[in-house]
This record gives sequence, structure tokens and C-alpha cells, in this order.
Amino acid sequence: MRESCDTPVRAVRTRVDDATAAVTEIGACDLFVCFHVLELVPTEAHGLAVLDAAAALLRPGGLAVVRLKYDDGAPGTGAAAAATAATWPT
Repeated sequence: MRESCDTPVRAVRTRVDDATAAVTEIGACDLFVCFHVLELVPTEAHGLAVLDAAAALLRPGGLAVVRLKYDDGAPGTGAAAAATAATWPT
């Protein structure tokens, strides 16, 4: 197993209110990472635009990693998880 990678990595930040700007700015990528963003977009249509931009950016064989916060009322999700994390012993 290799311990490092020779592939260059470039973090890119784009405007949340213009999901398609990333397509023009980046062009193409092998990895799309989106953590805790989709729950902050103003509409479902906007969230779908972000995912459409990811699909347009990815080269064949590319990977999209998307993480969402969710709350189903069970321990470990949503407000319950935040309360637990805030009171977790150090």
C-alpha cells in the first residue's frame, strides 16, 4: 500500500449561490467533496443544481463524496448528536 500520492490536490471554493460557477472555474476533476453544504442551500432545486454541477465536473471514473447532516429523532442524529457532542467527557 502506498503511503502517499503524487496526484496534485487543489482545493477550490465557489459561491454557494451559483453552483454552476464551479464547472467553469474547475473544468474537470477526479474527486468532488461536499460536506455539510446541501442542508444549507435555500431550495431543493438549488441542492439539485449543486449535484448536477458535481456530475458535470467529474471525469469518467471520478468519485463524489457528499455528507449530509440529518435528524430522524434517534440518538446520534441532529440536535441529539449536537447535545451529546457538547457534553461528551474530555
